[in-house]
Amino acid sequence: MDIKDLSYTATGGIDCTLNHPSYGWIPYTATLQEAEREASEYNLARAAFIDDVNSLAEEKIAEDRNARLALVTAAADVEEFESDEAKQSSINEQMEAFDAEYIFDKEAYIEAKVGAWQYDGDMFSTTVLELAKTEDVAAYVEAPAVFSEDAIKAECEKRITDVMSKNSQTNMTAALAAERLTIAQTEAFNRGLDWVQSMRSVSSSLIENEVVDYENDSHWPLVPSSVIELVEAF
Repeated sequence: MDIKDLSYTATGGIDCTLNHPSYGWIPYTATLQEAEREASEYNLARAAFIDDVNSLAEEKIAEDRNARLALVTAAADVEEFESDEAKQSSINEQMEAFDAEYIFDKEAYIEAKVGAWQYDGDMFSTTVLELAKTEDVAAYVEAPAVFSEDAIKAECEKRITDVMSKNSQTNMTAALAAERLTIAQTEAFNRGLDWVQSMRSVSSSLIENEVVDYENDSHWPLVPSSVIELVEAF
């Protein structure tokens, strides 16, 4: 199976593009749960096939014996015997000899049939997960994100200081204390404080929930435009 563009998901699965036998190149996400389901269905199908082959082996043994019995009986029918009991005794002796000499390696028969068996079910997740373990794929598969409390805190502080540097914060605080801010700037300053508090609340929530994709912008509150304008003035 052709597979390309592998990358780990936040939950440990693997996103990829695979060449589906019916639909061509399609996006696909392989998961351990799906691989376990595939393995279960595979094992059930294989066990059912082995049961069928075992039945076929028993049928073959019965067919061979019945064919031999038919020949022995037909030969006995043209012979002369003192009685029916003698005729049946002769047939029984020949069948006992057949049973003693009959050779059919049932285990080898089943092994050969199972060895040639081809499973026609889907094994996509199993194949992708196995492929991701190989050295050549590991070179370009992105490692899964890992939860880190320190990393989330650092991300929060970085986002705050990207908007307002420590120097800007100091200057704005000094201007507020000196009553040099306009009413609009004071309101913007307070909105900035609220935004910083929201950022840190989000940081705490991400840590509490052990979120691994903390760098995603969708987690973080937007900066009010008035705050950006205030910071630019300092």
